[in-house]
Amino acid sequence: MNLNALVERAKFYPGYCFPREVEWLAATAGQQRQDARWCEVGTLFGKSLIVVGHSLPRPATLVSVDLNWGRQEAAGISAHTAFRELSNGHGLQLHAIRSASVQAAETFPNEWFDVVYIDAAHDYESVRADIDAWLPKIRTGGMICGHDFNDALFPGLIKAVDETPLETTNPAGSIWMAHV
Repeated sequence: MNLNALVERAKFYPGYCFPREVEWLAATAGQQRQDARWCEVGTLFGKSLIVVGHSLPRPATLVSVDLNWGRQEAAGISAHTAFRELSNGHGLQLHAIRSASVQAAETFPNEWFDVVYIDAAHDYESVRADIDAWLPKIRTGGMICGHDFNDALFPGLIKAVDETPLETTNPAGSIWMAHV
């Protein structure tokens, strides 16, 4: 799917991932190796999941972790909608995990993922726990990133990200990222 079509497709899904952020996610996912492993922590309606899923090289693995996976719906759209779309012959290995983030992280070996994208709870304690739990799961040379890096709305998220031992940047909109 070309970038313009993907930006339009993402508009179908409720959520707050803006076109510039969609473009960054698509470009970042598209630059991964063919057997990349990407984990999305916090999926809500599946907007970023659909962007990443359509952009990852094949046969990549995409893991979606959310405590309420598929239970939240807006205008008939849920994470299940994105999952079904990506499951239709796209050659992508998809895994949906309904679990608390930290407990889900414990089920993966260290240095297993190329990218972990955190967009779950936005309070300080939750973001800090997510970063601490998922950072060891990322291979050297991989990336940790997340959404809603906005001081006015989520000061706890900003504080937790700023406390990471890595140099973080803000590449697009409210996305934050750091190389591991």
